Amino acid sequence: MSFLMKILILLSDVLLLNLSILLAFSIAGSTDGTNVVYLIIFSNLTWLFLISVANPYSFSRTWDRPKTIKNQFIFISIHLLVVVSLVFFYDREYTFGQILVMYCLFIPVFYGSKIVVLYFVVCLLQELIPNNSHQSLDQ
Repeated sequence: MSFLMKILILLSDVLLLNLSILLAFSIAGSTDGTNVVYLIIFSNLTWLFLISVANPYSFSRTWDRPKTIKNQFIFISIHLLVVVSLVFFYDREYTFGQILVMYCLFIPVFYGSKIVVLYFVVCLLQELIPNNSHQSLDQ
């Protein structure tokens, strides 16, 4: 995958994460604006750190879809654990509902964006690589 594509996916994931945080706090209710800012900072720093360690945007031609989906789920689970530990470490107050709504909004959108990217990559590859399976054996 090209460097530009990885950057675009990274930016879209961070944007979707931040939007899910803001929507979760507007849906579940926010007690304090500084808590929202702290959660955005914790989430973004954690996301960037995990990206540098885990490299979740590396795909090859022979990548295994179920394994990739499992790895992405593990990546999100680790993100959740780190964010929750930072919340407890810095003594922030969030309700279970706020965190639950945030991840319930983010996870489907996260996987949905990956499916859209996969669809466009497959369509692009079909356009670039002609399908030779329809040629007759006489040629």
